[in-house]
Amino acid sequence: MRKIFWLALLVLSGNILLAAGHSPVLLKVKTFGPPQKPLVPNTYFSPKKDFAKSAAPETLRILALRVSFQPDTLATTTGDGTFQLTKNDSIYIDPPPHNRTYFQAQLASLAHYYRTVSNGKLIIQGDVYPLSLNASYRLPHTMAYYNPNKTEAELDQRLSELLRDALEVAAQNDNIPAARYDGIFIFHAGVGSDVALDYDATPQDIPSAFLNFDHLKKTLGQNKPDFKGIPFENTLVTQAVILPETEVQSTGVQIGLKGTMALMTGHFLGLPALYDVKTGTSGIGKWGLMDQGSGNYFGLIPAEPCAWSKVFMGWEKPIVLHPGTDIRVGIAHAKTAPHIYKIPVTPDEYFLIENRNHDPNGDSLAVGRDQYGNRVELDANGQLKAQDSLGVIVRVDDYDFDIPGSGILVWHIDDAVIRRYYSSNEVNANPEHKGVELMEADGSQDIGQNYGFLSAGSGSELGTMYDPFFKGNENHLAANHSQ
Repeated sequence: MRKIFWLALLVLSGNILLAAGHSPVLLKVKTFGPPQKPLVPNTYFSPKKDFAKSAAPETLRILALRVSFQPDTLATTTGDGTFQLTKNDSIYIDPPPHNRTYFQAQLASLAHYYRTVSNGKLIIQGDVYPLSLNASYRLPHTMAYYNPNKTEAELDQRLSELLRDALEVAAQNDNIPAARYDGIFIFHAGVGSDVALDYDATPQDIPSAFLNFDHLKKTLGQNKPDFKGIPFENTLVTQAVILPETEVQSTGVQIGLKGTMALMTGHFLGLPALYDVKTGTSGIGKWGLMDQGSGNYFGLIPAEPCAWSKVFMGWEKPIVLHPGTDIRVGIAHAKTAPHIYKIPVTPDEYFLIENRNHDPNGDSLAVGRDQYGNRVELDANGQLKAQDSLGVIVRVDDYDFDIPGSGILVWHIDDAVIRRYYSSNEVNANPEHKGVELMEADGSQDIGQNYGFLSAGSGSELGTMYDPFFKGNENHLAANHSQ
């Protein structure tokens, strides 16, 4: 069972106070495993490419389709099945109108995140259809049809139908050059069922999802051997991402779409979940994109991928260490020292060492810009200060701003586990033997535990400031005290 948190939104002296105490946002998205082969080359499943020495970045071209539903007045879904196209001054995070310009800004935000965390090695370009400002492709059913809120099997089937229906309606209404694109995103009207709340008043909202070929073959193809994908504009679609127009449930629960979108894109690129996709149990907590780090700072500042994810994608090349070596470990994007080191243990097991810092310049701020170029400051107390009315925040200067702390992180990696469970997306499903595990410096492996409210470990389940190694961190003595 996931721990539940409420978020409160208040307006104080022209600033936005998201939440006192910085409670984490817990995501509960659907994912059905990585692609059959990662889209970006890495050293596990495709020919080696040394991105560290390659001048040419990889480019991911996204076709984004906006789809709405048959209008309804159901209380079990948010909205009426159409996009929010009227300005609403009470919504500060990803505010409407949610028109084509809004989704172009969301893709720009995604592109900035991945260009930054990949050290410029991944460029995302995207086009949004329909081309008309306020138009959308209307699906043949209501929103509730695509999430019956009954069984997981029925939801899986209907999510695949949503993708199929979206492609069919788009093809009927526009001549889209689908062959130009590497991937398809479906942005649907309404709010995503992606954030854990203690009471879900709209249980038929649609969860965000990455659908891979195996899932589509099982649902739409009924596991027939001749299923090759969904026909679309002289191409076959074999995987896609489904996302909502917003994650803002109400004026009291305001969360950015960027974190969910970055997480789903990670799956699309080939990154496996680093949490247990069946139970939602955290594997690396807030320390990386492919777990609860995607929801850092209310989904506005998703964490950088962990060291293993960056190495896996070819965005970093670790330096192999030998006994007796003195090293300097640079923080992400530093120019003065390598960022990641590798300590071999066996042919399959090794440690990765990285230096993470949530506030490199010590000003307790992350500074960003919205789609209009307005400066926004996001402080450590969850308060946003914008120089003007806020649009979609398309860039920030520090994607590690909301990780639990700063210092040296030591990761234990087991390639045998990763190879065995990659295709089923269960790399970190076994808490006793994870493929990617943070060796917590406090001596207590708390991430992924489920402590009671009165337990001494309560609040450490997603990571704490004492997980990294740093001078003066002696919290390990509490767990491993000597007599």
